[in-house]
Amino acid sequence: MPGLRRKTDRTNRDGSDDERTPLFEADHQPSTSGSINSLGSNGTNKRMRELGSLDLLSQKYESLDYDTCENSLYVEEQRLTTFTTIRNTNWKRWFVTFIIGILTALTACAIDICIEVISELKFTLLKNWINDCIHRDCIILPYLGWVGMNAAAVLAGAILVAYVAPVAAASGIPVIKCYLNGVKVPQVVRFKTLVTKAVGVVLSVVGGLAVGKEGPMIHCGSVIAAGISQGKSTTFRKDLNVFREFREDHEKRDFVSAGAAAGVAAAFGAPVGGVLFSLEEGASFWNQSLTWRIF
Repeated sequence: MPGLRRKTDRTNRDGSDDERTPLFEADHQPSTSGSINSLGSNGTNKRMRELGSLDLLSQKYESLDYDTCENSLYVEEQRLTTFTTIRNTNWKRWFVTFIIGILTALTACAIDICIEVISELKFTLLKNWINDCIHRDCIILPYLGWVGMNAAAVLAGAILVAYVAPVAAASGIPVIKCYLNGVKVPQVVRFKTLVTKAVGVVLSVVGGLAVGKEGPMIHCGSVIAAGISQGKSTTFRKDLNVFREFREDHEKRDFVSAGAAAGVAAAFGAPVGGVLFSLEEGASFWNQSLTWRIF
C-alpha cells in the first residue's frame, strides 16, 4: 500500500493522470459553447437564406377563429332567432353555393377559350413565317420567333406573380389546404389573386410550359367562393351589404371548401371527385349537410 500511494502521488505530480484537477471550474472547461453557438448561428443563417425566396411569409401567418364566441349578446341573438330566419339562412347557403359552382365553371371555360384562341394565333403566325422562309432560306427566323413568343408569355406571367400577387405562385393547393385547416394566409383569397392566377395559367400554357389549369382551378374556385359568400371585395373596397350573416370564419371556410370542390369538378369534370377532395385532402372541419350542399 505505501508503494501504491507513492506511485499515485508521483503520477499526480507528473500531471499525466491528475484526478485532483478541477474539471468543472471555468478555467479548465472545454471551450465548446463558442463552436456550438457558431454552428447554430451558421445553420440558422443558412436556413434563412434557403427561405429567402418565400420572403419569410410564415412569420406573418395567423390562425383563423373557428370557435363561436358565446356571450350574452350571442345568447340573446340565438334566443330571438326564429325558424323562418334559420330556413332563409339555409336557403341562402344553397343559393351562394350554386352561384359559386356556376362562376367557377365559367372561369374554367374562359381559361380554356383564351388558351385555345391565343395558341391558334401563335401557331398560325409561325406557320406563315415558316412558309415564307422556306423559299427565302431563313428557317432560323421562325424558330427564333417561336422562342421569343414563348419567352415573352412566360415572362409576362412571372412578372404578374412576382409584383401583383406573389401568393398566386405554383398550383395554389398547399395554401388553400392551409386556409381550410385554420391558417390565415395573407391575400390568399383576394380578387387580384384570382386574376393573376387565371392570367398566369393562360400565359404559362401558351408559353409552352408543362402546366395546366387543374391545380390553379382549385385556388380560383376558392377565391370565387370567398368573395361571393362575403358579399364584398377588399380589392375594390366595395361592400354590397349582402350575406352579412356569413361573415364569420367558419362560414367562410365552408364556402371555400365548396369552391375548392367546384374547382376540381370544373378541371376534371368530376363532381364526386371534388367533394372527396375537399373532404379527404382539404378541410379538417366537416359536417354532413356540407357534403350534400357541395355535391
